[in-house]
Amino acid sequence: MKDAAKFKFLLSNRNTILGSFAAEKYKKCGMPAIAVNRNMTAAFAAAMARHGIGLAFTYRSCAMPTPNVEYLSIDKKQAFLDLVLKYPVGDYRSKATKELSNLIHIHMNETPSWQNNF
Repeated sequence: MKDAAKFKFLLSNRNTILGSFAAEKYKKCGMPAIAVNRNMTAAFAAAMARHGIGLAFTYRSCAMPTPNVEYLSIDKKQAFLDLVLKYPVGDYRSKATKELSNLIHIHMNETPSWQNNF
């Protein structure tokens, strides 16, 4: 992180997951952030970084294969975030919601909680 900290960054707001993650990384290395912008979505920051505006923290889902662009991990240990699937109040679940829940739970080797109700 110290090597990258001297470059301009495209950052998300501190009240977002990536914004708080970036703030924590800067604090840990004891260096101030050099920011081009501090209020960007991960996708927009990644798109601007691909065009050479600065460096960005992003999610794997925002990383698009692009010539002359490299995506690097800034830590020896990858950072993982908890995923939460929230349902609307009541018993109704659309087919799309149930299928997304099924896919997540299959990947996690768990039984979806909504299936326990039937």
